[in-house]
Amino acid sequence: MKKFTDMEEVQRITQYASLRDACFMTARQWQARQATAGDGSTGGPLLRSTADVKRGVASGNLDDMLELALRLYTGASADQDRDSANTLCMTVLGAPNVSRSARGRALSMLAMIHWESRLTKDTPGHWNIDALYRAASFANEACTIGFTAGIACHIGFDVERAGFRKQEDVKFPGWSAARFEALTELWRIVDQVKGRMQREQAKRQEKLKKDPAAFVCAAPGCGIEETYKTTLRRCAGKCAMEGKPAYCDKDCQKKDWARHKAFCRDGAPLDDVVASLRHTIEEESKPINLADTDSYQPTLEFSEYEISSDGTFQLVPGSKKQEHRVDIPDSTGAFGGKDIKILSKNIDPDVLRRFRDLATESKDRKA
Repeated sequence: MKKFTDMEEVQRITQYASLRDACFMTARQWQARQATAGDGSTGGPLLRSTADVKRGVASGNLDDMLELALRLYTGASADQDRDSANTLCMTVLGAPNVSRSARGRALSMLAMIHWESRLTKDTPGHWNIDALYRAASFANEACTIGFTAGIACHIGFDVERAGFRKQEDVKFPGWSAARFEALTELWRIVDQVKGRMQREQAKRQEKLKKDPAAFVCAAPGCGIEETYKTTLRRCAGKCAMEGKPAYCDKDCQKKDWARHKAFCRDGAPLDDVVASLRHTIEEESKPINLADTDSYQPTLEFSEYEISSDGTFQLVPGSKKQEHRVDIPDSTGAFGGKDIKILSKNIDPDVLRRFRDLATESKDRKA
């Protein structure tokens, strides 16, 4: 993986990893990777030089065209050029030999590009409805050919919450939801994902009640939380099950061994760190209402709407929840000295810790 030299580069690499998963992986592929988390795969494609990727593009390799498009869009290992990224995706769609997989990835990336273009430069905080529709259309087309990427579901959730999925939900007089309603394959997938995520949430809540400490790395100072039990490494020693710690990776387990080994034998007392962790999580855990699909809350919540004369409406985003979390010190002072929460499904624990350590070192130098 490319060595991080500054926070801007960290942001580019992070965006690259996030968008690669959002646009280039189907929901099933993402779930399969979560079952084997900790393999350090995040950022792996960046091990190839951009020059090598460009040689593949010159030879007509469609996969390399999509890889270069993602690098150009994010500025990761390449000079940022979003117009060229868009052109490369359109080139892939027009290729006579394009596979369904490559076509699906190109459509998903175009959906993401147009989804981000919904934010107007002249009126920050407003959304362009035509751009939102183009994004949803590309997402619908990807779903139609059987490629269901995370970005498609994200766009579908946003359209629905904005009130454009059904005419009866439209919040603005004179506006029609007909073109959005026609995206039937997107809505079929969105409803499937809603149901699946609710079932997974219900299962997780049940597991959390039985063993809350299994979802947080037990190594002191790590700060990594997971919500998928399969992504944590459980201690295989003889420690009591109710005091058995779990770790985000082998490094944390090794670092914590000096402390935990006293509890990892027959007849040993309960690990007090794990017991304390269990109590903390039980106190903080809140029940989730999963009575029906309407209770599902998508990634972004909106609370305020304001129509404007140029075909845009204003949305105020709420909080964003992902799967891994770590607190990063505010090294710039831009957040009033308060820690910044990094939330991600896509970045492995080691990279998250590197982010935190880099920010801590920067803050210490400025102190």
